[in-house]
Amino acid sequence: MKRNAALKLFFLLVVSTAYLITFSQAATFAYESFFFNKNVFPKGTVVGTVSVADLSKEEAIQRVSKKVADWKQSAAITLLYDGKEANVPIDLFSFAVKESVQRAVNGKRSPLLVSVDENALRSVLEKLAGNTFSEWLDEQALKQQLISIAASLQPSAQLALMSYAKMEQKQETVISKAMVAVGQHEAELRSWLSRHSSITIGEKQMFSLLDYMKEQGETISSDALTILASAIYEAILPTNFEVIERHTSTALPANIRPGFEARVEEGERDFIFFNPNDSAYMLQLTIEANQLKVSCIGFPFIHKYAIKVDPIEYYEPKTVAQYSAMLKPDEKRVKQEGKQGMLVRVHKEIYDWNNQLLETELVAEDFYPPVHTVVVRGLKNEMPNGEISQEDKETTSQTEPSSPESQENKTKQNSSTSGSKASDEDIWGHEQEQMKGSEEGESS
Repeated sequence: MKRNAALKLFFLLVVSTAYLITFSQAATFAYESFFFNKNVFPKGTVVGTVSVADLSKEEAIQRVSKKVADWKQSAAITLLYDGKEANVPIDLFSFAVKESVQRAVNGKRSPLLVSVDENALRSVLEKLAGNTFSEWLDEQALKQQLISIAASLQPSAQLALMSYAKMEQKQETVISKAMVAVGQHEAELRSWLSRHSSITIGEKQMFSLLDYMKEQGETISSDALTILASAIYEAILPTNFEVIERHTSTALPANIRPGFEARVEEGERDFIFFNPNDSAYMLQLTIEANQLKVSCIGFPFIHKYAIKVDPIEYYEPKTVAQYSAMLKPDEKRVKQEGKQGMLVRVHKEIYDWNNQLLETELVAEDFYPPVHTVVVRGLKNEMPNGEISQEDKETTSQTEPSSPESQENKTKQNSSTSGSKASDEDIWGHEQEQMKGSEEGESS
């Protein structure tokens, strides 16, 4: 009996459950059949980013069209390349609103269909990046990103073209390198490089060598700093980095090539440059065979850069005459040997992908003034009737003395020179002037 009662109870529960499930489904079907409008999108239906729930197709088209029109009025999409930018015209996009609504899936998110005028886009790209952009730019990837921005009605966006370069352009490599002899500063620089073998220049970052040294809590001598800065300067010249501050000495250091000096002195002269790219670059520092080697590593540039140094213009030193009563009338000696001055002009040539020259720009004019020869002569005896000897006449000053002040040159700042080149026969000074300097301890 108990077994039969249990079976009856189980059967009753099954029948009751089936009844309830069937009734609930039937009730839902009846509600949808008699009370729900089949022409209205159910809850959760979205086209692009626009909800069309509880709207008919006609109402949904109107709502999506309104959102698209509002977006076109305020949207701003900018393309960035090599420090330049260009706005993408919004009318470049075409929206298939009606078709998007018709393809909408009830209760789900469906895409807003958008197309791009490819010819108009290419025109924008050509103005921004030149007519060879198609050789390095993944146009399809850029196009899909633009469509995604428009389809989501994103209010603004900035796209760096280098982010859409073809794969071969996305492989980091050695962009450029430079080597500068370190001379007697090898031990000092080796010690510093053991803790700083590389320097990262971040995207859109300005780099100051003195600030970097301060941040690291270390310092090295001015001459060692100058060697380091000069090597970095020569390495970044054939790039699109922008030199902000650079100095030169009054005399070119023996171990640095003309046109590539960057003088640095703590608290006085800095070396600063800017990375305008949307990616970071690394400066790798090593010492090989008594030379400091700096390698610039990162993504290849679209443009190619070549550095040209013009033929150097030399300026011969003059001869400065000083007179001393300690020397015999016909006696003379050289107190300071002269040295040629020089003017060095450095240009940067910019080439496109096909090695066609686009532009040549002057990046530096470095002037190193000549060091004049100083000759000390004995005083001459006066001739009868106040005449002076022929030699005295020949040694009379024809030009004014040069200023002892140092001349400092900066990048992209012209150094002015005047007058014709003087020969070794040009002499400054006269017998009545008092000799300057404490080396001789003499007076005229």
